[in-house]
Amino acid sequence: MSIFESLQQYYDTIRFHMPGHKGRELHEPYGVSKADLTELAQTDCLHRPSGMIDQAQRRIAQIYGVDKSRMLINGSSAGLLAAILSGFSPKEKVLLPRGSHLSIYHGLMLQEMEPVYIYPDAEMWAEAYTVTMEDILTAEKEHSLAGLILTYPTYLGTCADIKKIVGWAKNNNKICIVDEAHGAHLAFCEDYPVAAERVGADIVVQSTHKMLSSLTQSAMLHVAQRRVDIEKLDMYLRLFQSSSPSYLLLASLEAAVNYAEKNAKKIFEKIASARKEFAEAFADGKYFLWQPQTQYDYAKWVIGIKNTDLSGTEIQRQLSLKKIEAEYAADEFVLAYCGIGTTKDDIINLIRALNEVQPIQKKNVDKAKRTCLPAKAQMSMKEAAGQRTEYLFVREAVGRIAADFVVPYPPGIPLLVPGEMISEEIAQVILENIESKKTMIGIQNSAMKVVL
Repeated sequence: MSIFESLQQYYDTIRFHMPGHKGRELHEPYGVSKADLTELAQTDCLHRPSGMIDQAQRRIAQIYGVDKSRMLINGSSAGLLAAILSGFSPKEKVLLPRGSHLSIYHGLMLQEMEPVYIYPDAEMWAEAYTVTMEDILTAEKEHSLAGLILTYPTYLGTCADIKKIVGWAKNNNKICIVDEAHGAHLAFCEDYPVAAERVGADIVVQSTHKMLSSLTQSAMLHVAQRRVDIEKLDMYLRLFQSSSPSYLLLASLEAAVNYAEKNAKKIFEKIASARKEFAEAFADGKYFLWQPQTQYDYAKWVIGIKNTDLSGTEIQRQLSLKKIEAEYAADEFVLAYCGIGTTKDDIINLIRALNEVQPIQKKNVDKAKRTCLPAKAQMSMKEAAGQRTEYLFVREAVGRIAADFVVPYPPGIPLLVPGEMISEEIAQVILENIESKKTMIGIQNSAMKVVL
């Protein structure tokens, strides 16, 4: 019996248990309260599963071809935190691209680990940088690494040579954790880059809601290597996940994986083929689909702009007026995510709307896309976060030590982490982000927190 079928048994009950709505539609959103239950005889317990949740997790592991799978109701962030704290010991060094997601930095801070960063080339977007074996071997010569944390695929869809990197990690007894938040679909797609769990990465974390069809905040964690201490991992998952899990999220996770097993291959093949139709529609060169030299995810459409006076952010604004919402935009591109629910009509409407974009303003260089500048650490993240602090305007903060994360969002990649020196160049990029009205975590009224 599936999780959703188990929940349906309780639809007609009189409820003297949590949650307080008792299964009644008291207000919007309607249609969900009946399945919003608590731990009952037939609903199992996420943190000690032995019934329907255990069965669902076993089936998910079988579908993804891994040793163990865990359903997450606090997003990939909870999975990454648990993976880092269970996979590494305090004070160890770990290699990661500077363009990693904020949640990874949170894990390193909690475990008081020393990050060894790989910075992208100056001409590359941090969001698209892929780690190479050369990066890893160079870092290994200079540092005693306990392992590495990879982002695969990146926010813009580029993919490292995951098979070679995981093979190196195994041969050298290094822990390899993969943030596959944007790649839950890869395991079902033969012609796409191989999924990290398929090549034996130790722990792989996926945001199932990003490219597949589960509800937002639902995610999965896969253990592909038996050397992972599963009991320790489960302990940290209890620490970072709610003790009152949402059965709606659990049911949607199970249903999303079942749907993907039956349909994802065909859907993502069509999405890959539609790239050719897009190229034909814009053969005149007004737009183009970026195709990096590395492997890449065909469902991430980085729509480059040529022969137009418009910026990507202006194109995004005009698309929004036509009820078409893009994932992200910068000066030189618009990013469209084609997930499992994307239809041919969606793509046709996107092409039509792009053709109708009006050149009403000049294109300005968006320097704020630079989100991965080198920064020098003066103290550890945890030490800096525990200091007495004050707020200074960004220009006045140059030469001081950051006491908080500064993160342009999306995609959630830190420009500064606690303990790093605020350079003139970084301050300038922060100011450019503020001027561009970017959402900036860690900035309050053009001021930032620094160590006193």
